[in-house]
Amino acid sequence: MRSELRSGVRFAPSFTVLTVRIGEPSVYEAIEHLGLQVLRVRHPLPACQRILVTRPIAVIVGPTIRAADMDSIAQAAAEVGARVVEVSMVGEDRLAAVLQRVVSAAVVQRSALPASG
Repeated sequence: MRSELRSGVRFAPSFTVLTVRIGEPSVYEAIEHLGLQVLRVRHPLPACQRILVTRPIAVIVGPTIRAADMDSIAQAAAEVGARVVEVSMVGEDRLAAVLQRVVSAAVVQRSALPASG
C-alpha cells in the first residue's frame, strides 16, 4: 500500500506584470496589493523584448507612449497572450479592478490543459 506524501509547502502561481513608462506610485501600489511581481521598463523597444522573454500576464502602459510604439507593444503582448492595459484609458481608480480580472483570466487560461489534436 502506498502512503500519500504530504508537505506543508503550497505552490501558488506567481504572475508578472510589466510596466512601460509608469511613474505614478498609485499604479505600483495597486499591482503590489494584488501580490503580482512587477518588471519596470522605461522605453518601448526594450519592453517588447522583455515581454517575449518574461511572458507577463499584463503590460501596463503609461500615457506618453507613441502610437507606433503602442502597436509594437501590443504585437509582442499578443504573441505571449498578455493583456495590454492603458492607464489613460482605464484610469488609476479602476486599475486594481481591471488587474484582478486579468489575473482571474490568466489563472483559468494557464491552468487549462491544451487540446490534444
